[in-house]
Amino acid sequence: MVFDIIIFSFAIIYALLIIRLIAGWKRQSYFKPGKYQPDTKISIIIPARNEEDNIGFCLEAIHDQHYPEDLFEVIVVDDHSSDGTSFRVFDFIRRKRATNFSLISLSSVQDGGFGKKAALAAGINASKNEVILTTDADCTMGSDWLKTIGTFFHLHKPAMLVMPVVIAGKQRFFQKLQSLEFMSIAGVTGATAGWGHHIMCNGANLAFTKNAFEKVDGYAGNMQYASGDDVFLLHKIKKAFGQKICFLKSTDAIVSSKPLPGVSSFFNQRTRWFSKNRAYKDKATIITAAIAGIFNMLLAFSPLCLFFAGCKFWYLAWILKIVVDFPFLMIISSFFRKQKLMWLYLPASLLYPYYVLFTCILGIGGRFSWKGRRYYQYEKLPDV
Repeated sequence: MVFDIIIFSFAIIYALLIIRLIAGWKRQSYFKPGKYQPDTKISIIIPARNEEDNIGFCLEAIHDQHYPEDLFEVIVVDDHSSDGTSFRVFDFIRRKRATNFSLISLSSVQDGGFGKKAALAAGINASKNEVILTTDADCTMGSDWLKTIGTFFHLHKPAMLVMPVVIAGKQRFFQKLQSLEFMSIAGVTGATAGWGHHIMCNGANLAFTKNAFEKVDGYAGNMQYASGDDVFLLHKIKKAFGQKICFLKSTDAIVSSKPLPGVSSFFNQRTRWFSKNRAYKDKATIITAAIAGIFNMLLAFSPLCLFFAGCKFWYLAWILKIVVDFPFLMIISSFFRKQKLMWLYLPASLLYPYYVLFTCILGIGGRFSWKGRRYYQYEKLPDV
């Protein structure tokens, strides 16, 4: 009986959270750049480690932007790659005669360090423009991506601009599940922003001013974490600049990322993400994560409570979760034009609480591999 009360109480709180997310997403106005002639100068920073198979597609997509070449530069930062990433970049610059594209290497930067934050910091330090735009080497984007971002900065002048990321490309069943989950994360990002509670962002599609970056001392204070270059920076700028953070709700601003190939790489990534959670200080982030996390873990344990404690109404919490999550995901999938993924909604809903529980267990252990490096918690382990 006690468990029934606890789980159903959290179910009500969770349902109210999802209803608020739906309202937050609808509060966001859809943005179109119109016929505005851009004049915003942008520096695009791409950290890359062992991305020879992907970097060419990313550079092609940026090269084909409907944006004047003299208004943007692209800086690829090679983070100690052991493959042909640098060669791919040099070859692209030579073939395209892309004078606004350049490559720097962390190994050639004095005290350059290693890892994504160090690569981003090196690229930002070498950049010429006030607006910094970050993306990942395995990402692609539509041809109006820069025009949309440049126009938004010109009209609204934010300190930081958070933008949507989606998983795209040919996908098997597991990759489709990834895509559905990733889409929900993007939805929560935009929905919480609709209420002014910026709790998440994705460095694969993130823009900010160099002034804001320098005012909050960049990535300082979080360099020991293997992840979190984006969210830590968001929280610092949020604290310093308040409501000068915006979410860009536009399909022209979407960046597409590749799915992870298998279960091992997927959980390595999720463990890497989880490893930074202990350092969060933003109240909205902590409260939102706590509500969703605790409720899903209660659902995961509910069958055991049925067997050992004779709980009678635990299934009502499952039903409520399935009912309230569905309209939210339908709205988000419509924005991303991925309604076909919704056939996976029911099996994904049944699996999700156990996925949350398993990820938490892995995250507490804290051991993961990423880009050929091994980590424990947030300390780097020697490569083996």
